[in-house]
Amino acid sequence: MAWLNKNNCLDLIASICKVGQQSPILVRKANPGSTHKYDVIYGVRRWFACREIDGRKLLAKVTTAGDRECMMLMHVENADSKDISDFERAYSFRAYFESGLFSSQSDFAQAMNISKGMVTKLFTAAELADNPWFNEFITNKTEVPLIKAYKIASSLRNSFTRIFVDKEISILRERIKK
Repeated sequence: MAWLNKNNCLDLIASICKVGQQSPILVRKANPGSTHKYDVIYGVRRWFACREIDGRKLLAKVTTAGDRECMMLMHVENADSKDISDFERAYSFRAYFESGLFSSQSDFAQAMNISKGMVTKLFTAAELADNPWFNEFITNKTEVPLIKAYKIASSLRNSFTRIFVDKEISILRERIKK
C-alpha cells in the first residue's frame, strides 16, 4: 500500500516504543516459493511499526484459515479501526472482491456483513484510484472522504465528464511545470 509509510505510522511507532505492542497481528504461512515466510492477515501497521523499531519483536498469532475466511477476519479486526480510512477500506474491499473468492457483490456483502448499497458505494469510490492523475496529485489517500470519492468516481463514468477532467488535469500539469 502506498499509504503504508513511516510518516503515516509515527503515532503507532511512538506508542509501541512507549508501551509495547498491545495486540498481536494475525499471520498465515506463505505459499511455497514465496519471498517471505508469512502473509499478514491483519495488523499490517503494527508489523510495519515494529519493523521500524530496532530490536522490537513482533507479537503474532498464526492461523491456517483459507483466503475467504482470512478476508473476513481482516474485516472484523479492522471494522472499527481509526487507523484505516474509509477510502482505504473501499480500496481493500474492491481488491478482496476482485480476488474471485466471492460469487457476487451480494455474496461479498453478506460475508462482510454490510449492505449491498454500501458495497456499491465502496467499490465505486475505489475506482478513483484507477486514475493515474489521482495517484499523481493525491499524496495522502487516507484523507480522501468516502462520499466525495464516490461522487467523483460516479461522475467520471460519464464520458463528457471524463473528457473535461482529463483536459483540466492536462492544464494543471502544464501549470505545475511552469
